[in-house]
Amino acid sequence: MIPIFWSELAVEDVLNTISYLEENWSEKEIQRFLKKIDDTLLRLSKNNLRFKATEYETIFQVPIVRQITLFLK
Repeated sequence: MIPIFWSELAVEDVLNTISYLEENWSEKEIQRFLKKIDDTLLRLSKNNLRFKATEYETIFQVPIVRQITLFLK
């Protein structure tokens, strides 16, 4: 499996997103979001995921949900 390292900014962003969901959505929606993140990271760690290129040569993107995209280097 490929190790995954989170930047401080990425961790902060996910925590802010979870806080937003806690204020505006149900626990079910929060759990669904966290499951999508886990599933995406698992596929990523197994190198079983397609990436979309960005304008930066070493940065790629993977959608988590329609409104949230994971950027990776």
